[in-house]
Amino acid sequence: MASKPSLFIRVLQAIIHRVWTVLFFLTAFSLATLVNHWWDAIANVGRLAMSAIELLRQ
Repeated sequence: MASKPSLFIRVLQAIIHRVWTVLFFLTAFSLATLVNHWWDAIANVGRLAMSAIELLRQ
């Protein structure tokens, strides 16, 4: 049977796990925000293009 790691190692592993979890969710949130920003920018370009086409058709 494997021996249990020392208290220091277990606390260190818990801290690393918590930091890793926070960094993962911050990364996911940042990517979602970035995609939302670029989606809005692409939609605005599309609206601008449609407006330009309407002006040319008149």
